[in-house]
Amino acid sequence: MFGEILSKYRVDFYTIRVLFSDRQHVADAVSQSSKGNEAVIIQNGSVKYREWKEFIQTAFLPLKGIRKFHLFYFSGSVICSVDADSEKVPVVVRKEDICAGLPSEILPGGLNRERQTYLFKNIRPHVREQFRNITCPEFNEE
Repeated sequence: MFGEILSKYRVDFYTIRVLFSDRQHVADAVSQSSKGNEAVIIQNGSVKYREWKEFIQTAFLPLKGIRKFHLFYFSGSVICSVDADSEKVPVVVRKEDICAGLPSEILPGGLNRERQTYLFKNIRPHVREQFRNITCPEFNEE
């Protein structure tokens, strides 16, 4: 998909610098790259990341050998098969003690100091002036 986005525009450094200065420019490039592509910009705070692995482990048993199966049917239990013509194997994956509610939220940590420094010193000079504080803001070295 990324190749289709870049092929929509000239792939020289100057063009990319001008077109991809902020999220909206990237979204426009994605949406215009193909009839089937539609970019959706997620606003800060509108998506919550949760600790699903830990949460699911409390309600479900592991499915041993899951990588050998390619088809799964769900109807009370899980019916697994290697392919469409192979034997269907029913497997119980739900524990009796099903959990309720939602898993704990994971709060994003943000960029570490090293990454902020890199963006500020190496990327900021190539970003158009009006987008520099969005893409590579200044930071206080303490």
